[in-house]
Amino acid sequence: MPRYLAVEWESRQARFLVAQASGGRVQIEACGSVTTDAPEAGVRGPHPELGQRLAEALDERRVPRSLRRRALVAVSRAQVDLRQLTLPPASDAELPDLVRLQAVRELSAASDSARVDFYPLSTDPSEPRAVLATAFSAESQQAAQLVWNPAGLVPDRLLLRPFAAASLFLRRGLGTDKVCLLVDVLCDEADMTVIQNGRVVVSRCLRLPAEDDDPVPLLAEIRRTILAVANQGAAQTVDAVYVFGDTAEQQDLIDRLRDNLEQPVECCDPFDECELESHAFADRDERRGPYAALVGTVFDAAERTSAGIDFLHPRRAPKPPSRRRRVALVGALVGFAALFVGVNIWSRFDELNDQIAMAAKQSKELDKAVKRAAEVEATVAAIEAWTAGDVTWLDELNDLSNRFPKARDAVMLRLTMSRAPAGGGTMDIEGLVRHPQIIERMETSLRDEFHEVRSKRVQESVQDKAYTWQFESSLSVARRDRDEFLAAARPATAPPAAEVTTARREEP
Repeated sequence: MPRYLAVEWESRQARFLVAQASGGRVQIEACGSVTTDAPEAGVRGPHPELGQRLAEALDERRVPRSLRRRALVAVSRAQVDLRQLTLPPASDAELPDLVRLQAVRELSAASDSARVDFYPLSTDPSEPRAVLATAFSAESQQAAQLVWNPAGLVPDRLLLRPFAAASLFLRRGLGTDKVCLLVDVLCDEADMTVIQNGRVVVSRCLRLPAEDDDPVPLLAEIRRTILAVANQGAAQTVDAVYVFGDTAEQQDLIDRLRDNLEQPVECCDPFDECELESHAFADRDERRGPYAALVGTVFDAAERTSAGIDFLHPRRAPKPPSRRRRVALVGALVGFAALFVGVNIWSRFDELNDQIAMAAKQSKELDKAVKRAAEVEATVAAIEAWTAGDVTWLDELNDLSNRFPKARDAVMLRLTMSRAPAGGGTMDIEGLVRHPQIIERMETSLRDEFHEVRSKRVQESVQDKAYTWQFESSLSVARRDRDEFLAAARPATAPPAAEVTTARREEP
């Protein structure tokens, strides 16, 4: 069976796994971790000695150089820039180029030397395409080389850790019909990944306090993640929480979560579907949970599937057809046609010659008429489509201004207006509010028979002390006549809103 080496790391710990895999069967030969002291204050990235200690551990377990030259490497969510983007309707072939153009504007790490990949959240090419775009910056790549270069590693796949762990979870058929929150508690970090309809929709990474086993910060972040998902719509309410690891090592955390969460909490052992050799773990007290991503990368590599994000093999537009093959095909068709015409001309030269000349003349005249008719038809169709779906944007802006919360409650950061292909339009709003209830009142004020509003993202913001919550909403606008605007007109000043008080955060 083919053998694989999978590696991933945090700031002061690196983990590796050696396995054989074939036909959906994975046999774990060796796995372990190396740990250093915490990096000095102000130092970003892994500890400088982590790569050397990883090399020593691989040498001790006799991992051959051949495996190291085609390693499966998983990077942390904290090492990349990841954000959800909404793009215009596009086919799968057009999507990679659109993502890269938008990523340069939206992702701070998406420079020319960065590695960019994306994960599609929607599949309908006739609707706006939602994707999770991610960039692995040049600075993060240099920090990663400090780990894999001393160990002699040459990445064959460069994956994103939460997506690899999610791939392992989805193999068990648990996240296809409900919304699940996966919690992967590591050494310095904890990954929180939300899966809906078999796809990763949210990925967060929490930095854990060093030398601190207090689950309170982790519990608070889990509750915040569940709240953020719920604020995106009732269809995305978290149904269950899964913690990677075996029951013994995670029992305290699971009990604490069950006491403080409404959702059921279960344990997910990464090695359940693997054959684990007796000497695989050098340290029998080694925790199993942090190896979920590594096991997932081995399964994906053995089955030649993708975990969703691979910076070495990003999604790209398909290559254009070979010009040489096209020329050869055209030449063959032309030769066949010439042979056929030659045989017929040889038998009925004079008669066919007159018919060909007449047909060529008629075809040329008809081509001009067809071209003129097509141009007129296209112009008429474009004018009709524009007229049918035209939106009076100045009136819509005035209506939005009247319904938007007061300045002391909310501030608008960005407003993007676009015309929808089927008529009407869309307003994408990004802003800040001082409390989430203001967003709910704003949506109620904006929603009517001509407007549909949906919040795409709601999260706490530390950019402004006065406005502590950031939101992104999409407002679908239907076309209205002038009389309909006058009939639905509201006073210039919205009625006073109820005073919002900020509730104290409950301690778990």
